Amino acid sequence: MTSNPETQRTADRSSFVLDLLAVVTGWKSMEEGWMFGPSQSHRIWRMMNALIDARPEWADRDIFEADRDKILRYGTSIGLSMEELFRVTDPDAVLSLWAAAEAAGAED
Repeated sequence: MTSNPETQRTADRSSFVLDLLAVVTGWKSMEEGWMFGPSQSHRIWRMMNALIDARPEWADRDIFEADRDKILRYGTSIGLSMEELFRVTDPDAVLSLWAAAEAAGAED
């Protein structure tokens, strides 16, 4: 039996999105004993899908990590705490922070 390539891409993307959740939030993985609550995991999964749709290069973990670091550094430079930054779950807010970080970096 052959597998449907579209189904495999969706499964791969879902797996990757779940991996990114731990990266984005700093939370432990399920293997390490921490589990997302159902509503929180779905909300974050939707956020990561929206972010990857808006910035497809963020599907690459290294690129995402570099931009995430840039967002966090920028956020703290404008007075946001790490706790406040980690609570941001709106994709538009994340993308706005990224755009502002990029603009600030271009000015340097």
